[in-house]
Amino acid sequence: MSILNNEEWRTIDGYENYQVSNTGQVKNIKTGRILVSFAQKTGYHSVILCREGKQATKYVHKLVAKAFIPNPENKKEVNHKNFRKNDNRVENLEWVTRQENMLYNSEHLDELKKQKILQIIVKNLLVDELGFTQKDIENILR
Repeated sequence: MSILNNEEWRTIDGYENYQVSNTGQVKNIKTGRILVSFAQKTGYHSVILCREGKQATKYVHKLVAKAFIPNPENKKEVNHKNFRKNDNRVENLEWVTRQENMLYNSEHLDELKKQKILQIIVKNLLVDELGFTQKDIENILR
């Protein structure tokens, strides 16, 4: 474990050649390189980890939660408190049950709608008015 500029790194269980930080970054310990995460169709960011010659895709928010957030009740889902699926900082994550996750989202439905509408407006502005591609937008959001 090392701390630099309030960023703390911990080894990923089962993938000892990789570490995850409390800010949501993942790095290869052997090369020292930060892995580039990519957005799934669901909006959640993932990285590809290798072990014994086999690749596995892992959600970044789950890696952060497993490494930094105690889960004594063995809850299965990780909630993004601010609804931003690319914000994988430990302070934005919490372990929840499926029911708690659904309840949290329903209680904040108006906020979710506003964020979704804003995303659509920004995306349309970037694509239609400024000529950005979907790939450009993904790179901006990283």
